[in-house]
Amino acid sequence: MDAMLERARRALGPAAVLCLMAGAVAAQPASSSWPMFHGGADRRGLAAAASIHTPQVRFAFQAADTIYLSSPVLGPDDAVYFGCVDGKLYALEPGGTLRWAFQAGGPLRYSGPAVAQDGTVYVGGMDSTLYAVRANGTLRWSLRRGSTFRSSPLILPGGDIVVGNGDNLAYRFTASGAPVWSFPTLGNVRSSPAVGPSDDIYFGSFDAHVYALHGNGTLHWSGTTGDIIDLASPAVGPDSTIYQGSEDRFLYALTPAGGVRWVFSDNTNIDTTPCVRADGVVVVATGSHIAALEPSNGTVLWRFFAGNVIRSSPVATADGAVYFGSDDSTFYCLEPTGTLRWSFPTGSSIRTSPAVGADGSVYFGTWDGRLIALGETPAVSVPRPVPFSGLFLASPWPSPARTAESVRFRAPPGGTARLDVFDVAGRRVCRMWEGAGDGVDRRATWNLVDDAGRRVPPGVYHLLLAAGAASVSRRLVVLP
Repeated sequence: MDAMLERARRALGPAAVLCLMAGAVAAQPASSSWPMFHGGADRRGLAAAASIHTPQVRFAFQAADTIYLSSPVLGPDDAVYFGCVDGKLYALEPGGTLRWAFQAGGPLRYSGPAVAQDGTVYVGGMDSTLYAVRANGTLRWSLRRGSTFRSSPLILPGGDIVVGNGDNLAYRFTASGAPVWSFPTLGNVRSSPAVGPSDDIYFGSFDAHVYALHGNGTLHWSGTTGDIIDLASPAVGPDSTIYQGSEDRFLYALTPAGGVRWVFSDNTNIDTTPCVRADGVVVVATGSHIAALEPSNGTVLWRFFAGNVIRSSPVATADGAVYFGSDDSTFYCLEPTGTLRWSFPTGSSIRTSPAVGADGSVYFGTWDGRLIALGETPAVSVPRPVPFSGLFLASPWPSPARTAESVRFRAPPGGTARLDVFDVAGRRVCRMWEGAGDGVDRRATWNLVDDAGRRVPPGVYHLLLAAGAASVSRRLVVLP
C-alpha cells in the first residue's frame, strides 16, 4: 500500500489551491429520492430507503431499443425517466405505463437524465445536443456543442446545470439554457460531474486529470492519474473525500484540497462510479467483481464475483445492502457483509446504474430495452422477464456503414422468423438469417453484399425482422 500511495502522489503532484469561492445559493433540485445519475449531486449512490428481501416484479416496460448506460432517475411524483438508443427520452407513470416519449435527434446512449424541482428533465445526446424537456414532454430548449454528450447532467442548488462534452469542455448553463462558463481540458469529458459540501465541482477527463472547480468555473486544483478517465464519475463521501476511478486501474481517495488519502487497485480498469454507504464503506465495481473498502485506508473488506463484467455502477441502501447489474444478465443484491442475498435473472445484460425509490423499489434498464422495477410486494401481476419473448430488433451498428453492419435481434418461440434487407423500392436485397424463434438474443452481421455476393450500392436500406404476421424494421445507411 505504501508503494501505491507513493506512486499516486508522484502522479497527482501538489495541489494548486486558489482562493476564489463559489457564491452561495439556496434552491434545490428535484425533491425526489433519485433525481440524478447515482442518486444526487454528490454521486454517492446512497438510498434513503431500506433494501428488498424478497424481490417481486412491480412492472417491466418494453422500450423500442437498448437501454445502454442512460440510467433511470425518479421525478418528484415518482415518475421514472430514462434514455434509450432509439433516441427517445421516456417518462413512465409510477405504475410503469408510458406517460410520454420525447424524440431527440440521436441516440441517448450514455447520458442519464436529471430532473429539476419544476419537473424539467435534462439529458445529453449523441447528436451533440443537450436537451431540456418540460414535465409534459415538450421541448423547453436545446443547445448544441462541439461533440457528443456522454456525461450525465448535474443540477446544482439554484438550478444551474453542469455537464461534460466530447469537445474537451465542461459547461455550466442556467436553467433557461444561458451559458455561465466553460472550462477547457485536454480530453473528452465523459465523466459526470459531482459537487461536494464546499460547492467545488469535480469531474475526470480523457486527459487523465481529475479537476476541482470553484462554482464560478475557475480551477481550484487538478491532479493527474496514470491513464484516461472515461465514464468513471467521482463520488463524494460524507467527510468530503472524493473517490475517482481511472483506466490506470486505480481508485483514488482524494482530500478536498487535492491530496491523496489512499489508492486501491485490483488490477482492472475502473469505468464505474463507486458508492459510499452510510457507514462510509466504499463499494466499487472493477472488472467482474465488487470490492468493499475500508474508508480510512482503502483496505479490502470483502469481494463478490459476478459471472461477467460489471459496467453497472453499484448503489447502496440505508441498511447497507448493495445493488448492481452485470453483463451476465443478472441483477444482484448483496448483504452488507458481501454475501449474496438474492439475484434476479433478466436474460439480458444490465449496464445501467440502479435507481432506488422512497418506498425501496429499485429500477434498472436492460440491453434488450426493458425498464424493470422490483419491489417487496408486486403492484401488478407480471411474470419474471426471463427471457422476454417478443420480437425485438435493435438499431444496426455502425450506421452509416462502409464495410459491415451488425444487428442484435430476438424472435419469439413457436415459429419461423426471417431477418431480411430491403432497398428503398421494397426489393429484397439479402436474407441475413432464417430459423426457428426461441426468445433468445442473437446477433447477425451483413457484409453489405446482396444474395448473389455483389457489393450493394450506397444508399438507404431497411432491415425487416418478421415472424408470422408480426414484423419490426430498422433503417440503415450504406456509404461508398
